[in-house]
Formats: sequence, structure tokens, C-alpha cells
Amino acid sequence: MPLLLLRMPVPLKGVISEFLATEFDCRVSALRLGTRSMVGSWEGWIRTAGLPTRGLLAKDVVVTLGFYIPPKERVEDEDADEEGSGQLGLKSIDVFVPAAELRKFVDAGADLERTKRKGTGATWEEDVAKRRKLAGKLHEEGWEWRQVRPDEEQSPFTEQHFTEALGRYVDKHLGLNLFHPGVRITKIACGGFVMSEGRIKVFAPADLGDADGGSSSSRQRVAIWGLLKGLVGKAKGDVGK
Repeated sequence: MPLLLLRMPVPLKGVISEFLATEFDCRVSALRLGTRSMVGSWEGWIRTAGLPTRGLLAKDVVVTLGFYIPPKERVEDEDADEEGSGQLGLKSIDVFVPAAELRKFVDAGADLERTKRKGTGATWEEDVAKRRKLAGKLHEEGWEWRQVRPDEEQSPFTEQHFTEALGRYVDKHLGLNLFHPGVRITKIACGGFVMSEGRIKVFAPADLGDADGGSSSSRQRVAIWGLLKGLVGKAKGDVGK
């Protein structure tokens, strides 16, 4: 059983996990969903379910950005260490994209991907070790996985039109480089699911009757199965292979 989805109080989850580990001699651990999983799930959802601008399936999207700041090196002076121990600064930013604007974002991102990406000149762009350090040494963070290797071809499954447009948007309006290793996506909420680092909630397909011949509901069901298949692949360790 590579993936187990539970919906119950946290104390009860602990009881269930302990029971499975004891009775079946297995190990139950939480599956961390990082930036790579969230971006891949959302971009895949767009390709499969589409982006309705009207009706029950037309929902705004909220993308929460988080930040990782490497810890300071230990200071010998205890007084100075105590003064600098406080965690100050911005912890997260919520970016709201109205349903009516989603298609514009995707179209703009497609145009951006046709042009060559320009680097910022930062040292971490070519230094893998430094990039990973700035990302907290987490596999799914740092945006390194966005880079297409010379021996690989860009495929529809590696295209990230919405993410490209989002990066340009926050850079222009907030002066924030979304693709800096220390910037990560911690939550995505859309009309089909809500995904964060430790949780996922998938909404049941909307029953639209014969309003559009059932095509929207059918695409949403296919998108849900694709989403779950991706999670199973991550749990099995197939992501990135």
C-alpha cells in the first residue's frame, strides 16, 4: 500500500498508523508535498480539467508562497546570539487569481516559455550545491527541477505555463523572484483540490447534469484520477524518473 489517505482527527490517525505498523509490520510516515508536487499537480489539473470561467467549476485560485532563510552560523557571543535569535520578516504571501483571469495567465505563460529564460546573474544559478543549501536541502524545493537538461526535450508534462506567468507577475508587482531557491509554494487552493505540505483535500466532481453534455464533469473526474496517480507515484518514489 504505497499511499493511504485518511480523513479523521489527528489523535485517531496516530492510533490507525500504530495499528497498521504493529499488525502488518510496516512503516507509516507522512508524505511531504513540496513545491514540485504542488506545481505538477496544479499544472496537470489545468491541462486535464481545463479552466472554466463560468458556472460551478469556475473558482478563484489561491497560491501561498513561503520563504526559507538559512539559519545563521553560531555566534560565540551569547548576548549577540540572543539578540539575533528572533525570527523577523515576512513568512508567507497569498496570491489570489480570479477565475476570469486564469486563462490569461496560462496564455501569457505559454508566450513566456517560447522565449529564452534570462538568468539573474546570481551565483546559485550555476552552483547546484549553493542552490540546494538555499532551499533547505529539500528534494522538491529550490526550483532546480524546472531546468530542462540538454539531453532532454520539453514535453507537455514539463510545461508550466501558469507558473511562468505567476513568476513574471510577482516579479513585476512585488519585486519578488519566485524562482529563487529560498522561495517555495506551500499551498494551492483551486476548484478541484486544496494541497499543502502535509494535507490534501479533493472535492467531489460537480454534477452539472446535461448543461454541457457532461464533458466538464467527465474531465474533472479524469483530473482527479490523474492527481491521485501522481501522489501514488510520489509515494512509490517514481517522481522525477
